[in-house]
Amino acid sequence: MSAALRSFLLRRFLLVLPVLLGVCTLVFALIHLIPGDPVQVMLGEGATAADLADLRARLGLNQPLLDQYAHFLRHLFMGDLGTSFRYREPVRELIFDCYPATILLAGSSMLLACLIAFPAGVLVFNRYSNLASCIVSVDPPCRSPPEYVRKAARLSATGFTPGWR
Repeated sequence: MSAALRSFLLRRFLLVLPVLLGVCTLVFALIHLIPGDPVQVMLGEGATAADLADLRARLGLNQPLLDQYAHFLRHLFMGDLGTSFRYREPVRELIFDCYPATILLAGSSMLLACLIAFPAGVLVFNRYSNLASCIVSVDPPCRSPPEYVRKAARLSATGFTPGWR
């Protein structure tokens, strides 16, 4: 590996670190800005004040916000994503349980895209037919508008009226 490539990769890696810290800060802030008390939601309306205080202490929600943030970052960088409130299992295990299905879905969609894109590209490159080049060249302009504009156009093209009036 050349020195220029090594320097480039090091600079890119160092530029990723502030972005990751910013994303972690944003996630932490958004979690704390959600209205309502998560402890009250977890225990329900019939919980006593002692139960609420006990769970807040166990979750560390009675600590100052900066201490909570430091705890969040420390455990995040150690790979400890915490325990799911819904499933009462470690989040890391839940993610790894779904990982094979995610890889299968991503791989099969990539294979399908390649099976369609390569022959379409060859057809357009060889100028096999005007119809093939029209079909392939129409696709990118269809992707440029935002999703909500495309969906509104589909709704109006099919004549579907949602009945929101």
